Amino acid sequence: MKYFLLIILLACSALGASKDVVLDSNTAFYDGETFRYVIPAPRQFKLIVDEAYADGYSMAFLPKLESYDSASVMIGVNIYKLGGTSIQALIASDTTSLRKHYGRAVEIREVQPLSTLTGEAARTFYLKQEKGFVPNAAIAYFDGGAEVVIFELVLSESIMRSKAEQLFSDFVRNFKPSKKGTLGNR
Repeated sequence: MKYFLLIILLACSALGASKDVVLDSNTAFYDGETFRYVIPAPRQFKLIVDEAYADGYSMAFLPKLESYDSASVMIGVNIYKLGGTSIQALIASDTTSLRKHYGRAVEIREVQPLSTLTGEAARTFYLKQEKGFVPNAAIAYFDGGAEVVIFELVLSESIMRSKAEQLFSDFVRNFKPSKKGTLGNR
């Protein structure tokens, strides 16, 4: 009975999803400590779990007709349990790791937070390098209290960056974190 109720609660919390997504087997649900999360795939995208998990992601979304190892664009998602770590410390650690990987010349700048479907803010950062190509173009962090949901835009040189950034913004806007105990509220 407990699992049946959970399925009904998750299905009901998905009802507020926008028309830019399809709620089907390409939709991820996660029951966090404070929030329940609905992560729908953008239209023409699919949810990938096994290959993404092998690469260190919780899941990833990529174009339906493309394979994981050669996708033109991908949105990787990580759900990270903070365990006493502050989100600021996590972001600082990620920034340090990115600079070690791409070099000190990579520009990592915080931009205006993206708003989720329920109006909460996701801190957003864009990465850019003066010379060369950086496949990790953007990262957004949603602070769920006990856990953080991290969205990462990864692209190839075959896709226009502006198009990929718009897709990423739309993706985060369609992400639905619902505080537990607020079923039916938007």
